[in-house]
Amino acid sequence: MKLILKNFKGKVVFCVCLYMAVLSQGLYAQPDTIRYLFMGHPRFDDREHEYVLPTVEKLDYSKFNLLLLGGDLTWNTSAATVTLEYCDSIFNLGSENTHLAMGNHDTDNLYNLLRYTKKERFYSFCRNKITFIIMDTEITQPNISGQQLEMIKAVADTIQYSDFLVLVQHRIIWMAGVPELEYLNDSVAQSSRNISTSNFFTEVYPELQKVKSKGIPVYCIAGDRTDVNIEYSREDSIQFIASGMVGTFADEDNYAVLFTQIPEEHILNYEFVALSKLDTIENSSVSGEENLNITETDFLLFPNPCHGNLAIELSSTQKKDFLAELFTSYGAKIVEVTIPQNTGMSEIDLSFLAKGHYFIRIGNAQFSKTKQFVIIP
Repeated sequence: MKLILKNFKGKVVFCVCLYMAVLSQGLYAQPDTIRYLFMGHPRFDDREHEYVLPTVEKLDYSKFNLLLLGGDLTWNTSAATVTLEYCDSIFNLGSENTHLAMGNHDTDNLYNLLRYTKKERFYSFCRNKITFIIMDTEITQPNISGQQLEMIKAVADTIQYSDFLVLVQHRIIWMAGVPELEYLNDSVAQSSRNISTSNFFTEVYPELQKVKSKGIPVYCIAGDRTDVNIEYSREDSIQFIASGMVGTFADEDNYAVLFTQIPEEHILNYEFVALSKLDTIENSSVSGEENLNITETDFLLFPNPCHGNLAIELSSTQKKDFLAELFTSYGAKIVEVTIPQNTGMSEIDLSFLAKGHYFIRIGNAQFSKTKQFVIIP
């Protein structure tokens, strides 16, 4: 397990990270990728006026294939129709591409809210070989029970052809009783901080393990307010993510989660993206000088297949350091190596790996490329 210390404008942020079951991708998705944006707790901290954060209000959401909302859109989202009309004008709540995991600030008038979302309180759906479960952590909080628990069990029993399972929720119910996350209690909203016990790990988690045992990676993402970005994983590599905006923070310190999917390679990537950077995401891959740093011809793997020693050759004119990350065919990261600029060729000893298919991603914050290689006896 790695403990990563970050510093954002004087705020010290701890993130607990295990080797992730995903590839970490830069802001600029390649043409063959699909984008999903998760935004949690985007409300402006004004109890008198029902607003979202100004930058959230102005973003162009058409560049994302799905918009996943982690709840608490405004201070009292559903109390007045005019507030719901305002939120609908921003997020297009009734669209098949917008999905809200409602929070405690959204449910004052549930009838009004569901009229605008045109969806149930909790449900599952499939898109691009990903199964999504939109949860409602307000019904029987802090526990998941009744029909909602039965739905999760039914998905776990029947899921077969999906590449990934993604659970979207508001309250961070999976923090309760986890010793590794206790130090983060003061960094999350009171609605999550006050959950001391939950049936998540006794009732829901075994169902997620069942899905993982089928070779389907699982991600749980929560959107209650967080002063930090949280990543957590247990030994089985089920990935937990929490990110929710704080109304008093600057855009540089508020984060959304950007998922990029490469369906042909069965890869789902994610990264935390500052609110100030979301409008820089383009509809095509990055162009210009950055795109010339690493291309199909100057990123070579050999021999491929290999017997355990893999050579990586980059152009001697590369201008930046690159990170090489190796993953199993299921997306679990096993090795990462920094390749300094102007290195030319690097060799990695993979003799400890079993025979089979693997992926290697080489890139930096602006650009990345993924290739497959094979280890043979």
